Amino acid sequence: EKKFLDFNFNIENSNKKTFVVNAYNENININNFVTLTIFGKNPLKISSINIPSPISYYEDFSFKFILSAPVKIKDLEIRVNDLIPTQIAELDESKEVDIPLKGTYFLNKNLKLSISYKDINNKEYILEKEIPIELENIPLYAKIIAFFYNIFK
Repeated sequence: EKKFLDFNFNIENSNKKTFVVNAYNENININNFVTLTIFGKNPLKISSINIPSPISYYEDFSFKFILSAPVKIKDLEIRVNDLIPTQIAELDESKEVDIPLKGTYFLNKNLKLSISYKDINNKEYILEKEIPIELENIPLYAKIIAFFYNIFK
């Protein structure tokens, strides 16, 4: 017979706890150790962000960073501003991500990184980060368009 049980316990400040589980009936008595690892609210971490600075208005460049998670996560969707998202099916340790971008995307805008994903229990998370972008060699017509865009925004 298979049963699912819910129970509450105090995990204090530790991120790893070992518990003794005892299951028994009139015919059998089984003891086993169960180790639970507790992770913070957002297990995904972004590190080693590599973005050139300054970026020329017409320059194509790579936005590189490393994603790491101590647990398996899935269905990652990486968005930069409103551009087409990059998909990663699963991540269980770390992975370098390289997203090709153009300087023209960031006229009067910062780089807004948004990563949505699910843990193994299908709980959804969103990690967001904003990175300032410094553009140079902006042509006059682009400055004029940006000026009017900001007025009527």
